[in-house]
Amino acid sequence: MLRNGFVDTPNGQIRYVESGQGHPLILVHATSDASSMWEPVLPRFGALGYRAVAIDLPGHGVSYRPATAPGPQGYASAIKAVADGLGIRRAALLGHHFGGLIAAQAAAEWPAVFDRLAIYGWGRNDAAARKKRMEAGPRAFARDGEDLHKHWLHRWNMSGMLLDDASQNRFNEEIAVRAMIAYLQAGPNWYWAYHAMGETDPLALAARVSCPVLLFAGPRDHYWRESQAAVGDFPDAKFVAMPWVGPDAADEEPGAFCAVVHDFLSARR
Repeated sequence: MLRNGFVDTPNGQIRYVESGQGHPLILVHATSDASSMWEPVLPRFGALGYRAVAIDLPGHGVSYRPATAPGPQGYASAIKAVADGLGIRRAALLGHHFGGLIAAQAAAEWPAVFDRLAIYGWGRNDAAARKKRMEAGPRAFARDGEDLHKHWLHRWNMSGMLLDDASQNRFNEEIAVRAMIAYLQAGPNWYWAYHAMGETDPLALAARVSCPVLLFAGPRDHYWRESQAAVGDFPDAKFVAMPWVGPDAADEEPGAFCAVVHDFLSARR
């Protein structure tokens, strides 16, 4: 069973969804997404003995809408605020793409609180890639719905990229609707997340993360090669390959996804 709640912070309320009891595991979503992306794995983590807590970062899902861009520190502070609000003194972190970068920021800032870090899809974003992210701007939700249609097709195509057989794509209408809702909730200021990525030097950030780190990805994910190459960027990291999966690994193989994270966390405790 999933439990929903809100944590009060000086800037507004942060929404969370949790499952299970045990060692806390805080899950951080990707760009233009929300805690709902973790629905396939939250109950599984709960069954594995974790208090799995997925959050909506500021400006995402139904958490508060910041007046200005939070930046990497602001997003990371939201993770810490949830931990404090729920009385969590020690927790592991799990982030997906953008969420992985923000989770790493939190691990670097509060090493006494966040003792393990798992990241699905780590981007080593060089200067050119960071500059491109800083060029992202507001979305225009026009009357003709063109932007919505483009995103709807984009999500199907992104999930199915590099498939030899399109019929293997496990993306479906239920996932598409969930992703579209999160996309709309992020709204015009979705690009603040991209700017946070553009403002962050992943190499410098990785060097500051002192806790054990798991980097994992599948061969259809656009961070597949970067995740492997980044192992040496962290003081204590390892890489695990997930067969077949792409950017929607938690939907495609939720059991295997949880098993990879659980193996890492249980071996390192």
